[in-house]
Amino acid sequence: MTSVKAALLFVGNPTLAIEHFVESLNVRLAVLGYEAEEVSPETGSLICFRAEGVTVTVSCKSTPMPAEYFKDSLLSPLSKPMIGVLAETLSHHTRHMMVSVSENTADDKHQSTLLTRLQLAHATTCQLAQWHIPAAVHWQQSNQLLTGAQYLELNSETTPWALFARAKIIPSAKIDQMVRSHSLELADTIDFIGRPIHFRESDLPVDEMHAVALSFLRNAVVEDSSIAHGDTFGPKGGNIYRVTYIDAFEDMPNGMFELSVVQKDADTALGGPARPSKATVFGSTYPDENKRSFAISFLMLAVLPPVGALLLVSNIVFGSNVWRTGMVALASVALAVLVGTYAFMNSGLQTTALLAEDFIQSSVLPN
Repeated sequence: MTSVKAALLFVGNPTLAIEHFVESLNVRLAVLGYEAEEVSPETGSLICFRAEGVTVTVSCKSTPMPAEYFKDSLLSPLSKPMIGVLAETLSHHTRHMMVSVSENTADDKHQSTLLTRLQLAHATTCQLAQWHIPAAVHWQQSNQLLTGAQYLELNSETTPWALFARAKIIPSAKIDQMVRSHSLELADTIDFIGRPIHFRESDLPVDEMHAVALSFLRNAVVEDSSIAHGDTFGPKGGNIYRVTYIDAFEDMPNGMFELSVVQKDADTALGGPARPSKATVFGSTYPDENKRSFAISFLMLAVLPPVGALLLVSNIVFGSNVWRTGMVALASVALAVLVGTYAFMNSGLQTTALLAEDFIQSSVLPN
């Protein structure tokens, strides 16, 4: 069973902060119901601990990673918005940290799953990223490269499915389209549910197709209840999607789960005239949250363009989140007001003659 690895890349020379690392990590792991037990570090590693039948090690080397390690990593949709910055990081990084999660074969009490190993790797990488601020993070399992700031956006997520299952956007082969269409594929889902997920070609926004595919994956893995062949699902008040089980064929030896949109803006009540009777309603409020999040982002583009651009990228890459978007926008505006007020009050400039210390002298000129 292969180990799960993640690399944190640094351009400078970070100060190592590893004291009480495992104790702090256990606070994060408590949400998952996991507990880490620190053990003596292996040769060449800084930190070593065990949890849920796996061993996690953290090492640090003052050398860059080989270029072949990152082959095709910049093709990920998560990388494309920051591809220039990431390319520079790959060229100039001077050292790296490596997180490695491997199965502990001597532990008969726990049988780790891929999801457990991924969650532990993500929690450890998040803790390291918070304490050391890397320039970039390479997630090996799905071969995706993110900036350090992008990765920290995932800090509050215990199971970031967009990181675990890389999306591939496939443009339509049709030419001269009035409306651009595309399909989407999640090949990594074969490791979780036995088959890849394919979203049939549609003119839906890519981020919505991606969110739908990840919702299907999350429901199948977390709830352990895959939607039956031919049935439909979707959020209340949103689009309805059909699931089709495709048998194995030459290009897909495991077959695939194919998703397709069957109705837009369907009736919110199950069994209503616009909604099929066999429909699974997910709790997601993706359409409404999407509109609110992007509305805040566009507003910030007018008020603080850099922050607005960052919020747009964040909502596209990591999915819409009204709370995150609103808090970042509010904090940015508050910071701008404080900085502006401080600069104005301490500029030292006198803006009116009434503040001058010397009075204007007048005299009568002789004839």
